[in-house]
Amino acid sequence: MKKIIITFSLALLFLTFYSCETDLSQFGNHQGVFGVVFDERTNEPISNAVVFLNGATQLSTYTDINGNYRFESIKTGNYVLSAEREDYKTSFIDVPIGLGDFPRMDIPMEYRSMLSTDYLDFGTSEEELEIVVTNLLDRPVDVDTEENAHWILVSNSIFGLDPGESGIIKVKALRYLMNNAVETAPLVINIEEDFGFDILESYVVDIRAER
Repeated sequence: MKKIIITFSLALLFLTFYSCETDLSQFGNHQGVFGVVFDERTNEPISNAVVFLNGATQLSTYTDINGNYRFESIKTGNYVLSAEREDYKTSFIDVPIGLGDFPRMDIPMEYRSMLSTDYLDFGTSEEELEIVVTNLLDRPVDVDTEENAHWILVSNSIFGLDPGESGIIKVKALRYLMNNAVETAPLVINIEEDFGFDILESYVVDIRAER
């Protein structure tokens, strides 16, 4: 009788252990990661960005109109998330995924502007400030400007800026032409096709000056 009880107990223990083993194996690929890809300066979501998941599982997907991405049924392990989008620098995030983990990992992206700044503040004393323009395209470009206030003077344009090269736009604040003690105005900088009229990219630099 004792042998029967011991044998039954061992069988019951084995079945319990096997059941636990089966549950864990079924749970093994229920991990995932999700989040939003967004512009780190404006906090606006970035649609149509390519998100890569590199690690024990290799996957990729596109963000939707609200910047959302999602990966499901991945193995446990250490992963690297990366996001790519035209006009943005590639972003990377390390993500450890444990058993049953499904974390939210938002991915910020830095806008890849050709300009060194999008804001110039002349204060009360600066007479001339500079904007560095770097050609990030694969062809030579011209750089032209549109002044939207009579007290802003751009003293030069840039012609034939080769890929990878930088040029300088010099901007002056003519305080004697200012109507108010503090003035603000936009300066439009156009990246144009070399020896052409097509605008390839356009930027706005906010200008501020006091007198």
